Amino acid sequence: MGRKELVGFLALVTMMNAFAIDAFLPGFAEMRISFGLEPDSPLLGRTISLFLLGNALGMPVYGPLTDSVGRKRTLNLSLALYIAAALMAALAPNLMTLYVSRVIWGISAAGPRIVAQAVIRDRYQGDEMARVMSLVQTVFFAGPILSPLLGSGILLVASWRVLMAYMAVMAVVVIVWGGRMVETLTEERRTPFQPQAIAESAGIVLRTRLTVFYALGMMFAGGAFVSFLGSIELIMESVFERPEWFVPLFVASAFAQAGGALTVTRIVTRVGASAVVRAAAVGFSFSSLVLFVVSWASGWLPNVWVFMAILLVINAFFVALFPSATSLALVPMGERAGMAAAVIGSIRTAGSAVLAWLINDGIDGTVWSFALGFAVYGLAAVTFSMLGLRSSARSN
Repeated sequence: MGRKELVGFLALVTMMNAFAIDAFLPGFAEMRISFGLEPDSPLLGRTISLFLLGNALGMPVYGPLTDSVGRKRTLNLSLALYIAAALMAALAPNLMTLYVSRVIWGISAAGPRIVAQAVIRDRYQGDEMARVMSLVQTVFFAGPILSPLLGSGILLVASWRVLMAYMAVMAVVVIVWGGRMVETLTEERRTPFQPQAIAESAGIVLRTRLTVFYALGMMFAGGAFVSFLGSIELIMESVFERPEWFVPLFVASAFAQAGGALTVTRIVTRVGASAVVRAAAVGFSFSSLVLFVVSWASGWLPNVWVFMAILLVINAFFVALFPSATSLALVPMGERAGMAAAVIGSIRTAGSAVLAWLINDGIDGTVWSFALGFAVYGLAAVTFSMLGLRSSARSN
């Protein structure tokens, strides 16, 4: 693969996570009916957190696996499980089965995420790595833009179960296209898949302060973002009574995120990844505080247009933060890129899922839990990001 094709392919690989979340959301209303839930039930929002908890469980396995058997083989194994989990969700007879399928689905989707980051780390270094990650992230946002639209389109002619099966087809497409990718991890750079070697490698990652600080910063920012994914459909329906606005808002949010990623792609090689992380973390925290103040001042029922506009800004800053912080966290890892990506991803994803769960279960006809969560998580995100930047400066 040439550079452009590789970026496109890795973007699609990364999209496998987004497809499993974003295309899923438009089906929530129909799924509540299928499973006998109340129209304002938040229980389906848990499927997002369970998916991400599965992600966190899968990463410690896929990290050392991809460093041991190679990137391509790990990708194909994870996508085979992805197909099985998607079909299990499509056939789920009850809510508990759906929950179990989402955990398995999340475990499988951890593989593509780990492999994509490891391949980029294999091929690129420093600010160029941050630039390529941002390029992948920019292309990746075609997924959040198209997925809810495609999901809504499928729901016009078929059930939500067909929507689940469609995502299994996407995994088949990735497997076929991946046949063109050259293995980026040579035999001499591979590490044995042994408990002692895995523990030693994970210990090195966890003792690297800057890596852990960046992971915690992304975890808190991710907690806010995942709560947006899990609760925005319910907020638009039960708080603002505008269910028809959900898909347009989601698409607009994806465009804002793509704009943030594209901006980073253009400036990161000029100003450096550290400057991008600093600006994005401060912007994310400040705009989250604005959301809280506006919501509080309106009795937790803000104007829907103001609420939407602030969320677009917050999400743009989140996406600007993510690739550069990940790149800086991976800088000292070298041949442990797979394990490092797994540890970072596990901390970020498991923590984000739990943090989002706390917000989502508090949706009660107002946005108080949503706004408060964003404010608290935003402050924590900027604090840990600054600690990571300080550690990076000391190590240079």
